[in-house]
Amino acid sequence: MCGIYTKMLFIYTKQKETMMTLNTANLIDDRGYLFGSRLLTHGLFWMAYYVVFSLIWMREEHGYFASFYLEFLLLPPRILCVYCVVYVLIPRYLLERRFSLFLTSYIAILSVAASLQSAAIWFFYDGLLYPQSDIVFSLHYWIKNLMLINSTVVFIGAISILKHYLRLRTQLKSELQRRNIEQPLELVVDRRTYFVELSDIAYIQGMGNYVEVYLCNGKKLTTYSSIKSMLSRLTEGFVRVHKSYIVNTLHIESFSASDITVLGRQIPRGKEQTDHQLSTRILRLAVE
Repeated sequence: MCGIYTKMLFIYTKQKETMMTLNTANLIDDRGYLFGSRLLTHGLFWMAYYVVFSLIWMREEHGYFASFYLEFLLLPPRILCVYCVVYVLIPRYLLERRFSLFLTSYIAILSVAASLQSAAIWFFYDGLLYPQSDIVFSLHYWIKNLMLINSTVVFIGAISILKHYLRLRTQLKSELQRRNIEQPLELVVDRRTYFVELSDIAYIQGMGNYVEVYLCNGKKLTTYSSIKSMLSRLTEGFVRVHKSYIVNTLHIESFSASDITVLGRQIPRGKEQTDHQLSTRILRLAVE
């Protein structure tokens, strides 16, 4: 009974983890948008931004209404400036290394947004709520608004640049993997250089300072290299299953706890890879 209960608990736990993974995947897509909607994600972000900063800048002598009303006036110029920078200046100028155009355009857009925000506060906030206020429109007043907008733009712009960086790194990694797959392996055997397609390699056996590369056609090439160094030259389709063996997962026919069958030959298996890890790599490569 204990064994049955343990097995049922394990199955339930795995199903729960799978459901949580699926729910998370459905909630946030690869681009980071909630339910795959950019409009919904941006709307929720700006709503949260509006509420949080309204509460942060609230003063007891003015009350909640004045604070929320002020942030309501400040939000449109900031949104305008943020989207101009994120969707126009960064991709067209900054990422293209047109730094002078980026800088001048950034200053121009920031100046326009600061002017709009200053005018909105002057006419619709101070003018309506505090008509007796002695605050006057000045350069210092304008620069203060410019710096407030700039802080928001810099924060969101940094997130945008980080997303571009991560996307570019993923693309470069995929490109490098593609090139590694296409590029043949160069082996020096008895002072003769061979170029071997990676897909033609069945498995590799380490022999101390030498390795024996077994090809699918039955040919064997012996070259000077450690098995660790050889593994670093291969793609993720190759896995070290024993301290002396590397196998090409494309050619694995079956495996057990003690050995792996590759093209009809049994290769000893160590503890480097669990059954789950090995199966995952085989299936993932088969799908790709």
